[in-house]
Amino acid sequence: MRLTSFISGPLIPDDRRGTEWHGMAHVADWYATLFQGLGGGTFPASTGTRPADSVNLWAALLTGGESPREEVVLQVENQYFTENISAIRMGEMKLIKAPGRNGPGDCRTIAWPEPGAEAVPLGQTGGFVWPNGSNHAYAPSRPGFDGSVVCDPYCLFNLTADLGEQHDLQGAAPYQALAARMLARLQEHGETGPMPAYIWRNAAEWQHNVGVICEHAGQWGVLQPVDAIP
Repeated sequence: MRLTSFISGPLIPDDRRGTEWHGMAHVADWYATLFQGLGGGTFPASTGTRPADSVNLWAALLTGGESPREEVVLQVENQYFTENISAIRMGEMKLIKAPGRNGPGDCRTIAWPEPGAEAVPLGQTGGFVWPNGSNHAYAPSRPGFDGSVVCDPYCLFNLTADLGEQHDLQGAAPYQALAARMLARLQEHGETGPMPAYIWRNAAEWQHNVGVICEHAGQWGVLQPVDAIP
């Protein structure tokens, strides 16, 4: 997913107000950015089952410099979780690995709904409607949703030159070494990742509980916090 966000407040220098920053960031980075960057705190020796996957972006945001984050792991495959698809971004390159699947996984294009004159119920903004009645405001317009793109053994996209991920660079000579490194990192993250802090313990439980999550999403229009689902 790629989306836009903003920051504001009295700690933003005057020369940075109204500017844009295009560095790589992940939602997990707000943890380190707020705690370390703004608060001056120091992470304890142990933050849980593994080191915090968070990068302090504060200096880069203040100066407009390069992001200290070098990669974003989008999804892995391991004994705890599987959808037969994994993906990683390094710099401007994104690799999707989906052997045996028709299409690179969930490649929906979100369609921003037209403003309405009247309020609508939460989650009922139109768009595509699944057979179970849950609404999703998106249009399946991107190639690959229909299985026309096969990421086996992988797909590789340059997100700077190809924002819509239309041109697969798999097999292109200049990217062979990078693709191998990205595949190795995906395997490393999958093998070293601990059991997730969810309510399921393995892939079978995940498949069962994702049905419950989707049922709640269809009922209320939002995904409920996983640990709050009875």
